[in-house]
Amino acid sequence: MCRGSKPPVFLRVKTNERLEESMKTQRMTNKLITAALTLVLVFALAACGGEPEPPPEETPVATETPSTPEAPEDPPSEAPEETPITPEETRWGPLAAEFMDQLASRNYFLKYDMMDASMGPDGDVTITIDQMPIAFLSARQDDAYASAVLDTYIDEESLFMHYVLKDNKDYSIQHQKRVISVYEPEEADSSDDVKDIFPVSYMEFIESGVGVVDGVSMPYEDYSITGLTSIIRFYMDGAEVTHCIGIREDEITMARTNIRISKDIPSYMFEFPPDYIFEDYVPPERISP
Repeated sequence: MCRGSKPPVFLRVKTNERLEESMKTQRMTNKLITAALTLVLVFALAACGGEPEPPPEETPVATETPSTPEAPEDPPSEAPEETPITPEETRWGPLAAEFMDQLASRNYFLKYDMMDASMGPDGDVTITIDQMPIAFLSARQDDAYASAVLDTYIDEESLFMHYVLKDNKDYSIQHQKRVISVYEPEEADSSDDVKDIFPVSYMEFIESGVGVVDGVSMPYEDYSITGLTSIIRFYMDGAEVTHCIGIREDEITMARTNIRISKDIPSYMFEFPPDYIFEDYVPPERISP
């Protein structure tokens, strides 16, 4: 082909077709690229925004209820200070309290002498020793009670007038005959303290003072007994009760001396000798020592 001459028609047609196809292809590619960029942009925006935020939680509206006013707190209580026992705060006096507490425990062994005594116009007490002293034994073991008279001129276990009350039965132990008479009352005695020589449940402190017994000055405490006009006076030697007298209208009704009390109860007070014979018997009315 010569320079400056035009190409043949068929060649120009082919060339134009190729150019158009090329342009179509280019436009298609541009569309695809645009679509791809659009998708990328959508995903990018979705990634940046994350999941849609959930709606805000509804906060429950607090309903006001009438409030009960709180009671003011009590200030911490202080431990009460220990104060000495006074007669107004206890049924026992401060001197004989230990003796009375042991009687009230219903577990004790009591030993004393029964004597005659007289009271002078000034209140002094004189123990009369014009008879053989008689020693009495008294014991309490919960609901059981025992009493006996001891012959002090023989030996410790030479007992007579030995009585035991337990299990709602009265036992009269006759050691000389080796016999135990058993009496079962139809009705149990409802009065528990009737068995005790000192009915502590019915006794109450009255007053204290100082008196003279056989020329010796001794502090004492007076106690009343419910239902009786007489009083019981305990004379003290230190912290121990050593003498006791009953007083009615300025006269002595009874006198107990050489009083000894202990928690150790001799076995012979409540045990029955195995070689003694039991028999049913209604004893005569007993006189309390």
